[in-house]
Amino acid sequence: MSSPENNEEIEMTQNDLTVRIDDSNNESDKGPPQATPGRTNVAPTDNKVPRRDPRTLNLRIEPTKLFERVPPYTIGDPDMVKKQRSYTSDNSIGGVSVEMTKEEKHKMQQRNMTSVFSCIYFLLLIVTGSIIFINFQSHETKHISELFFCSISLSGMAWLIFFHFDLYRYKKQVLKNMDSVNDQMDRVSDNTDIYLPEGLLGSDGAQAPYSFLTGRHSGSFYLKTGLAAFCFGHLINEGLQLGQQVLDLVQADRRALGCGQPTTLVLHAVRPIYSFYQLFIVFKYSNIVINRHKSVAYFALMHIMGTCLCYWFGTIVEDAMEDYHHKLGLKLVDNTTDSPHRTSDAAICSHDSNASYCACASSAILSVNKVQAIPYLYPFTIEFNILLAGVWFIVWNNIGKVDDKAHPHHFQHKIHRIGDIEEIRFQSNLVISADCHASNKGIFLGLFVLLSAVISTIVFFVAMNSSGYRQLGMAIHFWQVCILTVLAFVGVVVSYRQLSKLDFNKHPITFLDDVLLFVPLPFYFVQTILNGLGEYQKGEYRKGGYLRILMSILGCVQVIMQTPMIIDGLRRCSNSQALRYKKPGREVVTFLLICNLTLWIINTFEAKSVESHYGHLAYYGETVWLFVSHTTMPLVLFYRFHSSVCLADIWKSAYEKGD
Repeated sequence: MSSPENNEEIEMTQNDLTVRIDDSNNESDKGPPQATPGRTNVAPTDNKVPRRDPRTLNLRIEPTKLFERVPPYTIGDPDMVKKQRSYTSDNSIGGVSVEMTKEEKHKMQQRNMTSVFSCIYFLLLIVTGSIIFINFQSHETKHISELFFCSISLSGMAWLIFFHFDLYRYKKQVLKNMDSVNDQMDRVSDNTDIYLPEGLLGSDGAQAPYSFLTGRHSGSFYLKTGLAAFCFGHLINEGLQLGQQVLDLVQADRRALGCGQPTTLVLHAVRPIYSFYQLFIVFKYSNIVINRHKSVAYFALMHIMGTCLCYWFGTIVEDAMEDYHHKLGLKLVDNTTDSPHRTSDAAICSHDSNASYCACASSAILSVNKVQAIPYLYPFTIEFNILLAGVWFIVWNNIGKVDDKAHPHHFQHKIHRIGDIEEIRFQSNLVISADCHASNKGIFLGLFVLLSAVISTIVFFVAMNSSGYRQLGMAIHFWQVCILTVLAFVGVVVSYRQLSKLDFNKHPITFLDDVLLFVPLPFYFVQTILNGLGEYQKGEYRKGGYLRILMSILGCVQVIMQTPMIIDGLRRCSNSQALRYKKPGREVVTFLLICNLTLWIINTFEAKSVESHYGHLAYYGETVWLFVSHTTMPLVLFYRFHSSVCLADIWKSAYEKGD
């Protein structure tokens, strides 16, 4: 520090700003500086502004600490990155806000406009894909729809390959640089701090081309596991359709009918490859932050999201049409009576464009008529595409993000000490660990419920396939749903009371989960209201109709109560040691998670088998209810699965310290 007689002016430059600190009133022999510091002037490089006396702001400025430069990356101290960002920012120095430069304004405007235009492109792609899929479904024009979907799939795959290759090069460079750092560390003493310079990881400035989020920011492994399960069901469905197309092109009689189309074969070959490649990328790199080629990444990720939702919509329509033609084929095969309804169906299949389609569908080997498992595979495709779009949205939202939880490499390093020897150990960010403290009762009670549901589901299918036991099968399904709904309702009430004891997280990460919880609610309400109206109109003629109405209402009430409970739980944390030890409500959250998963399993595999025996089908008619059920049921199922995903996040993160 300078003496009163000698004024020392310290000058340093950062972000095109010159900072001058005049330390004229601090004496080195008086110990720490008093509350009357020198004058401070923060001004742009080219503009001089009058000096301000900080005493008017009651500030104490220490020149040796105010603009301390923290190295960007530290091997031994992972918190250094956080400290660096707390000292410096894009628009402030030492906590003093400054005016943005023209270059900064241009970058910000470019980022905002790119983000907005990519969203517009996303909406345009979805609308265009939906219109093309609906308009070009006849046998003569279907190749147009298939060519469109092939083109958008190949475009998305091209960017994924480019991204994967660029990321591979970056990771290779990081590993090479880390090896050089390890060599340097071997040549110094154990007490020496080793800092990585800014350019070591190939970064431009303070940001690396790619960084990887850790902790809660890195995504849910439970969600990734569910995504993989849905993808496998989707790939099985695509494999069956690909096999059928190969048979259509190989067999002469089916070629004569015009069943096989080269564009259909190409689509069902490209689509599973594209889906599996997406699964690989999101499973491994869903926590990535893209800082290179950001403008291209904005549009590419929106393109992939739009492709997923186009496939989601197309699968719903395709499932409805497949189910309709399957039921239509069964009616046409049954010639025991000549009703006007059957004559109308025959007229539909005798139409120019539909005659060939009906003939091919009724005689296909790998179709609904021959493979009864196909209708149960469509929900896997539908939910896979919804979840995939959600994960890609997270990646899109993280483009260019500066976060304290982001690291410039895809692995985590920890210093492990054995005696006097220190060793740096690296591990992937996919390492999974689970602390089941205060959740064992909920796990085993939930597993008991799940096991009971699986056994009763097997009995259900045996009863439904036996002509004399179908009423028993319907009763089994009803009481399954009834008991699980009541248990879930009680679990929600208890969870409300227990989770209210936890603290609130000041920085929750819940936007996407909130949206995905609210989107299925209108479809849940539509299904409940239409079910109730149908059962009410036919209730006096059908045994148990009024009881099913009550259960539909109770199920809707359970969903209405569960949604805010989950949204509140996602914002909870445990900042005190007592809460982290007791973990209030964790048993109930565990049980509620398994209940939602069990309801998803039952509705996925049983709902289609019993809906034809209920009053709403007779009231609305087969065609109307066919499209209603195929529109609402996938999102009802999605709500149950996504609720289990959110509950798994609560189970893990609500009992940890907040961010």
